[in-house]
Amino acid sequence: MNYQKNSWWIEGLKGLLVLILGIICLVNPAGALAAIAIYLGILAIAAGLGIVIVSVAGKGSYWQFWIVEGFFNLIIGILLVSFPKAAIHILIVFISLWIIAMGILQLFTYSNLRKSGHTSNLVLFTAILSLLIGILFLFNPFEGAKVVAIILGIFALIYGVSSLITAFQLLGKRNPRSL
Repeated sequence: MNYQKNSWWIEGLKGLLVLILGIICLVNPAGALAAIAIYLGILAIAAGLGIVIVSVAGKGSYWQFWIVEGFFNLIIGILLVSFPKAAIHILIVFISLWIIAMGILQLFTYSNLRKSGHTSNLVLFTAILSLLIGILFLFNPFEGAKVVAIILGIFALIYGVSSLITAFQLLGKRNPRSL
């Protein structure tokens, strides 16, 4: 049997779930990001517990380092689950600083291009845009988080629709007797 032809329902389910995520992100951006932070926290807690249990039970080479990693995961997970909005705020601050740094580097690039006799208004435009967006996100991280959620939502809608179309295409290629 051809795996792709028989896995149409997996692709369809994935598309539907991602489509739902996209709708949630667009309807309630702050709530969607908080839910994602909590989900990541639960994953970190599970990973941390697993690492600690395996490292204590096995006590193989470097088991002490594994325990430290496990407890680090546990602490991060507990913080994410306990304070999801603070976690989002911190993430947006880091993203803001990164965008500002990229804008500054683009200004240096623009300056170097001008010195060498080349000009690129596009580089200057992206530098200024990066600085403005970075500063906006830095001084208003909640709005920055909403923008991130909306972009994620738009991407999820496109990806979900694409997966659903692929699922229907795979379903159409199936042998009717194999249903």
